[in-house]
Amino acid sequence: MAVAACSQCGGAVPEEARFCPHCSAPTTPNLPTEERKIATILFADLVGSTELGASQDPERTRVVLGRFYEAMSAEVEAAGGTVEKFVGDAVMAAFGTPTAHEDDAERALRAGLAMRRRCRERRRKARADRLTRGDRCRRADGVSSDPRVRVRRA
Repeated sequence: MAVAACSQCGGAVPEEARFCPHCSAPTTPNLPTEERKIATILFADLVGSTELGASQDPERTRVVLGRFYEAMSAEVEAAGGTVEKFVGDAVMAAFGTPTAHEDDAERALRAGLAMRRRCRERRRKARADRLTRGDRCRRADGVSSDPRVRVRRA
């Protein structure tokens, strides 16, 4: 059981107490705090996936998308970002949350460039292996940095 000091009398107050047992002063509730950060969001979209899904077996499409997600996620994580979600054939990643760095925008750009290199490698491999068009990786990217307010419990 953790013990804190009363802000009024300085007496020991158990953490779960709502009032000081010595002077009956109310304890300060554990309210959330706000923190303003600049977050950088990176989007990467697999170009042509709708046509891909319509032109081949759904299981094959799932495999292609899974490879895309794995490759893009690895590059995001290597640059210090967090994959927030996959939306259809797109990856949304955040840099600067939950931990902010001064170079988060640069990290996002590095991740985007690494993702581009990874897709080029996959295209070359697909050509060399004579794989179908659906195995080629083409992306469209977007990067945005804006202030964000995050509520945290103290």
